[in-house]
Amino acid sequence: MAKDIDLLYIYDAEMDWATRSSNRHDADMVVGIEGGVKGLKDTFEKFLSDRLTFRRVTFETHGNEGAIFFGNEKGNRQVDAKVLKDSFTGYDALFPEYAKMMFSGCNVADGKAGWPFLETAAQVFLTRSGGKTAGWTSVGFAWGANLPAIVGGVIYDHIYAGHVWHPWGDLHTVWMGPGGSPILHYTN
Repeated sequence: MAKDIDLLYIYDAEMDWATRSSNRHDADMVVGIEGGVKGLKDTFEKFLSDRLTFRRVTFETHGNEGAIFFGNEKGNRQVDAKVLKDSFTGYDALFPEYAKMMFSGCNVADGKAGWPFLETAAQVFLTRSGGKTAGWTSVGFAWGANLPAIVGGVIYDHIYAGHVWHPWGDLHTVWMGPGGSPILHYTN
């Protein structure tokens, strides 16, 4: 029998604010990824073998238009639409009906590659049961890394550690029904 987990929080354990990201208090499971794209894929393989499922997933990484990043190793760092299709097909069993995926990296949903990245993530991970993928069109600021010194110190650090704040830009969301259609776009 599968073990259902509400919120999985995945972060790049090699990024500059990783120690603060590991303190995400509202997550049911916090996983730091080392080893770039290969490390993420190995983690998903372990989730499959452990028969885990996730209703919500947040990826906290650096980002750019249509991509997120894990680690610094050239050729093993960037996860874009092509890498999703080539390396992550077959993990849709991890995400039950109407799962939600948030990509909190800077500018992930921006530019010509933004919508295709979110669509591909939905097609790769959520086709079986449907759900939502979302990402921001702007730069984000990580609570616990660069914001507590500005707005409140220890209290905010405890409550918001592992959260990314996007004070401008839009949240783009792709919704996909079970079986892969329809795909709808909306902006908040």
